[in-house]
Amino acid sequence: MNLVRHRAIPSLVGTLSLVGCVYYNGLYNANRLADDAARAIREGRPAEARLLWERAAVKAESVAVRYPQSRYRDDALLLEGQSWRRAGQCHRAADPLTVVADSGGDPRGRLTAALGLAACQVELGDPQRAYDRVNPLVSHPDRSVAADARLWRARAALALGRADDALEDLGRLPEAGVVFDRAHALITLGRPGDAAAALHASLAAPYDERRWIAALDSLGRTDTGAATALVNLLVSRKDLTPGQRGRLLLSDGARLTVAGQPAAAARQLQVVVEVAPDSAEGRTARTRLLLRRIGELEVWEGMMGMTAALQRTAEEPGPSGIQAARALRVVGRVEAARESPHPDAALFVAAEHVRDSLGARRLAATLFRQIQTDHPASAIAPKALLAAAALDPVSAESLLALAEARYALSPYLAAARGDDPDAFAALEDSLAALVAASPAARARPSVPARPVGDEIRPPVPAPGRRVPEP
Repeated sequence: MNLVRHRAIPSLVGTLSLVGCVYYNGLYNANRLADDAARAIREGRPAEARLLWERAAVKAESVAVRYPQSRYRDDALLLEGQSWRRAGQCHRAADPLTVVADSGGDPRGRLTAALGLAACQVELGDPQRAYDRVNPLVSHPDRSVAADARLWRARAALALGRADDALEDLGRLPEAGVVFDRAHALITLGRPGDAAAALHASLAAPYDERRWIAALDSLGRTDTGAATALVNLLVSRKDLTPGQRGRLLLSDGARLTVAGQPAAAARQLQVVVEVAPDSAEGRTARTRLLLRRIGELEVWEGMMGMTAALQRTAEEPGPSGIQAARALRVVGRVEAARESPHPDAALFVAAEHVRDSLGARRLAATLFRQIQTDHPASAIAPKALLAAAALDPVSAESLLALAEARYALSPYLAAARGDDPDAFAALEDSLAALVAASPAARARPSVPARPVGDEIRPPVPAPGRRVPEP
């Protein structure tokens, strides 16, 4: 019996040694992947870094699960949580970081996990818990811990709408590291000029695309001109790639469009085509410029000159090709409407797609007017006039007068006056049936279809015969 026991001891020692070797190899490989990810960030390869951090997190998680009793399990959990966080997956990082922050055996590990967890709580929309977690750490004797805690307290305060508190904390941190947070706080406090000045002072710092785009979007909501000026300065930097320049300009073009400055937006899009012609950004800019030209059309014959360009663009990969293909489907709807057994109803729906999918309001107004011109006896003619009037303020008075003179008894005009809703509903049901039966309706829509009754509900003229959107 003793002999058997003595023979079992070397076997047990070998097994434990093998387990330890496997454990340490797993943790070593996870740390190596995390180091590779950090190097990728330093060398400007963020996409590769995210993949490496994901692999590090998976490897560390496997080690923690397979060896739950190891005294190094906290190390594996901390590495797992930090790696998921840096990979942009805080929803997966929160659990391992919480375990270490609340019950880890190493005080330094608990601090690191607490700070990482606070960062994730801000990211996941729970800033109050983040604030409460780091608040005691602001007075920590370790200056680096206190500084990180103050940073995340400031960011939590910003998320809670307490920009004054955030600005106070940020003022006690090195300016270079918190310029974007400071700009955010200043914008929140209604001081976009100061925010623009802070961002301008950091133009020469290493470029952080994600934070610059976010800061410019925030600034652009209150001061579009300041955002555009900063974009133009950033684009002139020599260290940016064509793609980075293109993305800055595309974002600025979108802001200018929302701000009602289409000509300025077009100029930025044209610069994208010049600085990044063969990139995805360049293709997107060309497509947006093409759609802008379509949006300026007033007669359908002008669209025929755009079809070849749309067809070429539709063959390109990525979002630009998808946009062009959608536009071509709208063109197909208009053409198919002419061959429909009920061309008036089919053309009305096609005109709505021209208005809503292409944003070509002038062209849509022309198509709506064409319904009344080509099919004056159609029951939908008065509705087409109302829709055209909503899109063409210059002609709205004359279009409304024509509708009232020729179609005074139409259920659409009655509904616009608030009369006879039953007759209006019956006409809409009839129209829906006609549209559903038409070839144009069977074409793939360019946007998700709405119920026909909602899609073509007539506008209600307000006093003074101002026509709201249909």
